Amino acid sequence: MKELAKFLIENNITNYAVFLEYCIGNKRYDWFKMATETHTLAIIKLIEGIEKRESN
Repeated sequence: MKELAKFLIENNITNYAVFLEYCIGNKRYDWFKMATETHTLAIIKLIEGIEKRESN
């Protein structure tokens, strides 16, 4: 989860669907599983936080 969060922050990922597309396109099935099964809420909230920070 730490590696995934760092990736989202460093790459200013502000859209959940774009992140899922990245996971599929880059065969990051471990991240895809975290985003859709185990850590969905945490990832969505992190992406929302990044989006909010970027809009300020």
